[in-house]
Amino acid sequence: MKGRLSKELTLNQLLDLTICSFKDESQYKKEILKLQKTFINRKNLRQYVFTPESVAAYTLFYFPTNIPKLAHMWNQFSLSIQQEILQTNFIDFGCGPGTFTYSFLKQALPSWNRTVYCVDQSPLMLQQAERLLKVLYPHINSFYSQKLDPSLTKDQTLFLGQCLNEITFEKAWPLIQKCDPLYLWVIEPGTPDAFQEVLKLRKALLSHSYEVLYPCSNSQNPCSLEAQPREWCHQVLYHVHHNSYEQLTQSLKMDRKKSSFIGHLYRKKANKVFEQNHQATLFRVFAEKKFGLLWEICHHN
Repeated sequence: MKGRLSKELTLNQLLDLTICSFKDESQYKKEILKLQKTFINRKNLRQYVFTPESVAAYTLFYFPTNIPKLAHMWNQFSLSIQQEILQTNFIDFGCGPGTFTYSFLKQALPSWNRTVYCVDQSPLMLQQAERLLKVLYPHINSFYSQKLDPSLTKDQTLFLGQCLNEITFEKAWPLIQKCDPLYLWVIEPGTPDAFQEVLKLRKALLSHSYEVLYPCSNSQNPCSLEAQPREWCHQVLYHVHHNSYEQLTQSLKMDRKKSSFIGHLYRKKANKVFEQNHQATLFRVFAEKKFGLLWEICHHN
């Protein structure tokens, strides 16, 4: 494959780009099932980054199925927010195989001409990210490192993908403060535990001169769910993937057409007011009535 692919990657194309060659279909399916068991049990969450086989299996299954999450968020941002993000470098902390960097580039190019920094503690994940991105986007400026240099992140866009879920808010917060980004973009699993970590981040950022641009309709008020521990705010995305992935997920009995996630975007407080694409956030659909839907919205005044 040469240059950027304009269409959605197929499973066979991605197989050619993984850092490990599987002898047959049964081998990578076995590795994917092992990963799923690890994520469900939540024990030794980082063990999947230690072998080429597990990194390649993770890439095959979660790379294509996580891409739509960032794309969905991008389409919710107002044009003024998009334009300002496109004037910054994109720093992907905990980049994994480059999933969200790839998704960002699909939205940003060809008008974006800044630099990508992919950061991950796992050398194998960095190797995988570099292999993918340098083949799919050979002309972009990209750097790969196991350590995040805070001097590169000031007034740029810092992206955290599944980061709080793995290292917790307490460990991430000192790093975020050192980085001092203009934008902080977060995507986490759509689980109650992850929401509690995001709530901690939201409260800390609001007390340190940041505002929420998405999904909250009013960035300054406390979250209405803080006092409701059994509730959590998350987005549910329905997406039909390439046929090759649909066949894979069906054979594994692991549905990825519907995926839940928590996506937030924060910005340093500015003197200007950003237009919002929404006046309120649809929180929950209660029931379908004869003449419409009964729903609950999140709208702070």
